[in-house]
Amino acid sequence: MSIKQSFRYCPKCAAPGPKVSGGRYIACGSCGFAYYHNTAAAVAAIVESNGRILLTRRAKQPKAGLLDLPGGFADYGETIEAALERELREELNIEVADIRYLTSAPNIYVYKDIPYHVMDLFFTCRCENTSFLKTSDEIAGFEFVSAGEIPFENIAFESTKTGLRRYINKI
Repeated sequence: MSIKQSFRYCPKCAAPGPKVSGGRYIACGSCGFAYYHNTAAAVAAIVESNGRILLTRRAKQPKAGLLDLPGGFADYGETIEAALERELREELNIEVADIRYLTSAPNIYVYKDIPYHVMDLFFTCRCENTSFLKTSDEIAGFEFVSAGEIPFENIAFESTKTGLRRYINKI
């Protein structure tokens, strides 16, 4: 679904047919409302433990049931590093060490029929003690796999596949 299809009415005054320009600028001719649907920042962690990496199973849409990396969107005023640490605590109850930037990849995350353009930033990190791993309501489960055993056909997002392939090429 496109932004034009998602915003058939002005979010402020409900006038039909706000103008969409460049796929991301929305303007209402009736009330003057203007909105830029800009790229959002998200983080993902390739958590290494005992020679394997952690994959999570998505509990919610989009792509519920498919595999992913732990992570999520950065909050307003939050650094990317702080977002990564927060998401790992919230989703899996873990603390990590040796956080290193790996790569980035663009993604389109469709949520409730609105396509969000996202820049996913991938990091590697280590988790020495995985005995505290506990899933949140966003994670249906998790598994550890070796880099050579990643089931790419079951990975939720193309950007995650890109991040994992770049990881494999660097190890």
